[in-house]
Amino acid sequence: YLSLWALVVIFIILTPNPTQLKSFKGKQIKVSIRPINLVAQEYKLNTKFVVSNLSDIINISLKDQIQQKAKNIINTLVNIYNNNAIEFKKEVADRTSKFIDDRITSISSSLSTADQTAEDFKSNRGLTDIASQSNLNLTLGAESEQALQNANVQLNIASSMKDLVGNQNGYEILPSNIGLSDPAIVRTTAKFNELLAERNRLLTSSNEKNPIIVNLDQQLSSLIESMQSSLGSMENNLALQVNSLSQRLSQVRSRIYSAPKNERALRDITRQQQTTESLYLYLLQKREEAQITYASASPKSKVIEQAYDSSPFPVAPRTKIVLLVGFLVGFIIPFSIFYSLKLFDDKIENKQSLESITKDVPVLGELPRLSKKDSKIIINDDRSVLAEALRIIRANLDFLIKTKVASEKNKNNIIFVTSSTPGEGKTFVSTNLSMILASTDKKVLLLGADIRNPKLYSFFSGDSVNKLQTPTRNKDAGFTEYLLNDSTTNVKDIIRPMLVHNNTIDVIYSGKIPPNPSELLMNKRVGQLLDEVSQLYDYVIVDTAPMMVVSDTMLIASYASQIIYVTRSGVTDKSTIQFPLKLRDEGKLKGLSFVVNGVSLDNLGYGGKYGYGYGKVAKKWWKF
Repeated sequence: YLSLWALVVIFIILTPNPTQLKSFKGKQIKVSIRPINLVAQEYKLNTKFVVSNLSDIINISLKDQIQQKAKNIINTLVNIYNNNAIEFKKEVADRTSKFIDDRITSISSSLSTADQTAEDFKSNRGLTDIASQSNLNLTLGAESEQALQNANVQLNIASSMKDLVGNQNGYEILPSNIGLSDPAIVRTTAKFNELLAERNRLLTSSNEKNPIIVNLDQQLSSLIESMQSSLGSMENNLALQVNSLSQRLSQVRSRIYSAPKNERALRDITRQQQTTESLYLYLLQKREEAQITYASASPKSKVIEQAYDSSPFPVAPRTKIVLLVGFLVGFIIPFSIFYSLKLFDDKIENKQSLESITKDVPVLGELPRLSKKDSKIIINDDRSVLAEALRIIRANLDFLIKTKVASEKNKNNIIFVTSSTPGEGKTFVSTNLSMILASTDKKVLLLGADIRNPKLYSFFSGDSVNKLQTPTRNKDAGFTEYLLNDSTTNVKDIIRPMLVHNNTIDVIYSGKIPPNPSELLMNKRVGQLLDEVSQLYDYVIVDTAPMMVVSDTMLIASYASQIIYVTRSGVTDKSTIQFPLKLRDEGKLKGLSFVVNGVSLDNLGYGGKYGYGYGKVAKKWWKF
């Protein structure tokens, strides 16, 4: 039964236009039947509406396998939309008109009743214009009350002024410009104050028996009597005026109070009459508007152009665009992965990334990353990238030292080398910095102050290092033994002269690891040692403990002229740089500067673009 029903439906669809099926004659046609809701949802998703930003034009487009069907759907959609809008407008206007007619009938009866009530009220009580009479009485009452207030103010001022003049002890300055309306009293007050000021000025160089002062006293007494007489007269006149104004105000108020009941009743009737009339006129206007809307109902939108074929060629899929998109996706995805890894990397990469954090704190330079085959210590006349990087650090360090004014006791040559955590290369930097400084025929002392985890021994061992045969009293003594033995160990006993790759430097090893390193570094002999060697050597390089792990370096940081803070590319977090910067701002670290260690050759130099230009050139991975 279902198959028969499907065949009947197909027959009904095909027979109206048999001429259009000539090309399909003799061919098998497959008919697919789907629920109308799914078909409508599919066309809904494929229909696009684009609104122009500069106008109210909507561009409707539809992608379909049959162009004519897509055009028919769009045109029919617009027509149905406009017809629905017209029908909706007419329905709203019709219902509005019916509602307004019902309301007009009801309000017309209420308006007639209100008019009759107003007419009966005025006829029965013989009223004309109560509002005008009341307004006139209110105006007179307000004027009388204002005049009464002004008279009371003047009376109070005159009484106060009279009491002040009558109670004077000697002669005192009288207040002026207090608001009295009598100009004679104002002039008398000003004259009195002027004579009193002249009297006081003469008394500074004379006495009260002076004829001029006696004359001024007579004038002042005369002015006081005149003012008392004027103020008394003014007070009497103002009292009479107050009484008169009070009587007048009482009469006006009695006239106002006599008509409030009639006025209120008439106001209620008038207000109801005006409200009903306004509503009646408003409904008449709205009824006309509803009738005009019904008669002039028009489509909500205007069709500017009927649906048309946007292109004679298929719009999808486009082979060239698909290939291009595939190529771009294959290129963008790996690039995005590498970029994301770079974006979320919070490690120090090179000098440039470190300078963006340190701001005004100098970065002396950066050292290249070494392979396992590369030598850890530079040799004499070394032209490698490591040696050239160390020469740049040496030049920048000398500039910082020279900018400080040196004294006889402080030569600004004590240089501490530290880092945040172990493994960032502070011992490597301090050792090679000592070597590059010694290559300039300077006397250099390398002191191992990291007494918890000493590393200097590993750098000065092997065939490349030859110890000079200099006799010492205690060949195993080091920095720790010097601090423990106050009287038996001197500085010369712990210094080890060494010949390393034809460079001569002196080394003080850290010695044995003590059980209390922090308390030992608080010994006053630390300062004595550094003061003594500072006078004997051009440079004193001190390899200290990491600052974020232990407090050893902070205990002796006050002895340093310069502090080189070593960071490592790809290891040191950018957030840890804030730790030494905060200590520097608090004044706990002086002469702070930074060095970036372990920088790859691609990132070495200014943004990894130039490099140092010395040593062998590393080929890129894409160069065979």
